[in-house]
Amino acid sequence: MKSMTIYCPDCKRKVAVWDGKQESNIITGCKKCKKKVVYNPITKELKTSKIPQRQDSSGVRFYY
Repeated sequence: MKSMTIYCPDCKRKVAVWDGKQESNIITGCKKCKKKVVYNPITKELKTSKIPQRQDSSGVRFYY
């Protein structure tokens, strides 16, 4: 399969590149609209959701 560029469906910004081989979900965050973008390569479905705010004791945020 050919590689594909994944864009955020809300703000149309480039968020990731799919290499055409990976079969698991591609999960990335949009830096412009601050949402989590999930691309399923098997069904070719694109979903967005709010990024969960989890923090470590040092103040570092972990999104995924």
